[in-house]
Amino acid sequence: MTSERCRHRGRYRGQLAVLVRPNGRLGRLYMAAILPFRHLFVYPPLLNGIGKEWAAQADLPAREPSGNESA
Repeated sequence: MTSERCRHRGRYRGQLAVLVRPNGRLGRLYMAAILPFRHLFVYPPLLNGIGKEWAAQADLPAREPSGNESA
């Protein structure tokens, strides 16, 4: 997993990349089964925590999630 903060149109924009490589049929089945949980319960809190840390470091208010970002 990697994350970075870059300037975009005068604002900071966070990007997150996760490389997942399943191993065999069972691995593909497992990854398909946990996909919704990762997108609903893992990535949103992770990204919100990163955003709050960045805002604290930059002394800016943390942006509230709008709910329409794709994970």
